[in-house]
Amino acid sequence: MSGDQAVVDALYEFVARELLDGDAEELTPTTNLLALGVIDSLAMVSLRVFIERTFGVRLPDGLQPEAFATIGALAEIVERLKDDPAAQVKKQA
Repeated sequence: MSGDQAVVDALYEFVARELLDGDAEELTPTTNLLALGVIDSLAMVSLRVFIERTFGVRLPDGLQPEAFATIGALAEIVERLKDDPAAQVKKQA
């Protein structure tokens, strides 16, 4: 499994479990979560915490809600940040 697919899979599982109460039969990487009303301010915070803890990257401040529109868009952001040393979260000792 590629790193990219692993990110998509982890995001998919989180969205399905935490934001859709397990009802994600038609969820794809391009499903517009904003249009479905899945993403609100609380969901954005939950996703941000999940991403930062799971992938060890810090999402930039000021990300617009559109950045959270699809699982694919989030996966692209995570992959880009994983390659940016400045975005790495320092592990607690």
